[in-house]
Amino acid sequence: MHRRWKPLLRTLGIALGVVAAVVGVKWTGVAAIHQALSQVGLNITWMFVAYAAGTAVGAVPWRKLLPDRARPSWGATVTSRFAASGINALLPFFGLGEASRLLWLRSGERSPGLAALVVDRLLFLAAGMPILVLAALAATRVPAVPHSYLLAVLISAGIISVAVAAVAIGAARGRLVGKLRWALVMFGVPPTAGAASGAVPVPVNGGASVEQTAKPVDPVADPIDSGLHALLTGSRAPLAGGFALHVCARLLLAAEIYAGLQILGVRVGVLGTLIFIAIPVGLSVIGTFVPGQIGLQEGASALVAGALGIGPATGIALVFLQRLRQLVFVPLAGLLIALVPYGPRTSDPPG
Repeated sequence: MHRRWKPLLRTLGIALGVVAAVVGVKWTGVAAIHQALSQVGLNITWMFVAYAAGTAVGAVPWRKLLPDRARPSWGATVTSRFAASGINALLPFFGLGEASRLLWLRSGERSPGLAALVVDRLLFLAAGMPILVLAALAATRVPAVPHSYLLAVLISAGIISVAVAAVAIGAARGRLVGKLRWALVMFGVPPTAGAASGAVPVPVNGGASVEQTAKPVDPVADPIDSGLHALLTGSRAPLAGGFALHVCARLLLAAEIYAGLQILGVRVGVLGTLIFIAIPVGLSVIGTFVPGQIGLQEGASALVAGALGIGPATGIALVFLQRLRQLVFVPLAGLLIALVPYGPRTSDPPG
């Protein structure tokens, strides 16, 4: 089955890159792209650097949550994160593109890989909470910011908290993804493998994992649910480390907004930058049904920019610069998927 998927996935990867480029140019407009590039010049490179750094740091927690035997190389870890990020920009629903990272694992390791992905996304969502808190505090210090902004930030924080808690509780009980098996077949996850074995990867020593016979959550427990149960009820070190790394990644991604404001010649200070930072964090959940938050992010940024006295056009221009960055990184996702090293991967040496 894996070999049959190989040519199809390569073709889809190339098609994804082409479609992303065409759609992105159509959304933005050739004339508008040319005008923006002529005004911004090479300074936009700083936005690329900030985004690339944040994405690379955000790739690490997933690898740390995997058992030693299943961990891809560092290059594959980072590559898969860039591919997933590009796909996420094109698809609705939070983190739908993350499943593409399973393509960089051996077929037999995709059940623990998916379990690690679920926990990784929970940590990523939770890492948005400090950003929203900082943004809310900043809003209270800037009188021009309307109360509706503070209300929206608090609602976003509440939704994220409830979502993370609900999924974490269900996953810790080992009853989260068993009914979603049909959606995993295309990634090579077998329908019944390991369902009743009771052997799950148990994190020890700050993230390293060993095979250990544990008491099964249920006599017919799904292997992915078993992996989730082990990750969320085992050592807290990989969870704490993953959360800290995702906070750092969020801050690096926020630096892209700061760089964009500087490129546009806007000096809103630290408080103003923090207020802008909350927009993509909050919309990542509230606007999850809209691919790339097209329109939503522009509108929210325009409102915030108007409140800060720098003009709605500046807010739209800031998002426009981020869309230009997507024109580079979204097609890259298709290329990376097309170049996935399919086939058996040499196992890492023990130890």
